[in-house]
Amino acid sequence: MGAISEINHKVLSVTAYDAAFVVLTRGQVKAPGNTPSATRPLLVIVHPGDALEPPFGWSHADYQAVLGFSLSNQVGMSAEILARVETCEVFVLHRSSSSDLLSGGAARWVDPSYAKAVRRASEVGSVAYGDDLTSAADWICASTELMAGREVFMTGAYADAVHGCITALGSSLLGAQPDLKINVSDHAPTDNANHAPRWVPSAAKPGSPFTPAQKPR
Repeated sequence: MGAISEINHKVLSVTAYDAAFVVLTRGQVKAPGNTPSATRPLLVIVHPGDALEPPFGWSHADYQAVLGFSLSNQVGMSAEILARVETCEVFVLHRSSSSDLLSGGAARWVDPSYAKAVRRASEVGSVAYGDDLTSAADWICASTELMAGREVFMTGAYADAVHGCITALGSSLLGAQPDLKINVSDHAPTDNANHAPRWVPSAAKPGSPFTPAQKPR
């Protein structure tokens, strides 16, 4: 899978302890031509490792279906990330589940194209680690201009309309700027079989913060 970059080593090292939220690096400013950074779309990747499905705890028969679903989603998300990563302003929020994506290994539950896409996003983007989604939203708001009409593409896991981490973070961004144009990847899972309802940002009440019934996943 190739050499592991310095920033991906940083992510792997921070997974060794429990951090609610820590910023690891500020991304490269790579606006094409003279395009101001604040007018570029945002690419926000939330807990990408949670989209993986290791075999632990599954029966063999059940796991084959879950694995196929996960790998298909990973292929779809990788194409979307690689199509945007060089032209968008990029924010990546990791947690411990990212270790299989960044370590350079070849676990059978990791699609190589997805690992490549997440590693590339982590190399060029702003990178943080943790589960504190309020702090993550504050970090994004403080790091870029959330101007009305700015496009935001969100991917990773999960997009569950009730408890998803994509939902929590995206709703907080809408609370800061109700006129953002947020789109969520159709390949971002809502759970391990897409049984849960998917968050639709356009249906969210403008300015309403996310108030989960339990900790987002």
